[in-house]
Amino acid sequence: DPEALALAGSNTGALERASAALLEAVRGLASTSIADGPGVPLEFVETESQALGAVEELMSADPPVVALDLEHHSAHSFSGFVALVQASTATKDFIFDTTEPEVRRALASDKFTAFLRAHVPLKVFHGSRNDVRWLATDFGQRLGAGTLDSFEAASVLGWL
Repeated sequence: DPEALALAGSNTGALERASAALLEAVRGLASTSIADGPGVPLEFVETESQALGAVEELMSADPPVVALDLEHHSAHSFSGFVALVQASTATKDFIFDTTEPEVRRALASDKFTAFLRAHVPLKVFHGSRNDVRWLATDFGQRLGAGTLDSFEAASVLGWL
């Protein structure tokens, strides 16, 4: 997208690498089993310092692509709450335990805001409509231009 590249300014190389990595991953899905892939470390994030450290790792992802997903709990509740946030890079997976007040504080922090609003790395969601709402209601967060909803992209491409 030329407009996104213009907005990114000096980060165009990083955006191009992110786009290439995403396209390579999508094209390879048909021929690769998840079991065939390399093991990726998983970190359970349960403290504020762990959460802020994880955000630092997400900000420096290489290739600059981060997959995000939120899980919401609403049983026996009018509004519910985000129960966990999953974030993955090519080299590491994170599970943020948002039932921990310290983790919730970190996800409402300026550091997480900077990550979500940055053009790079590209933040990839799938069916993000609820995730976007929950980020706003639970953490006061808004997304920036460096996001992609793979469900919407697949719809536009006629894959659904």
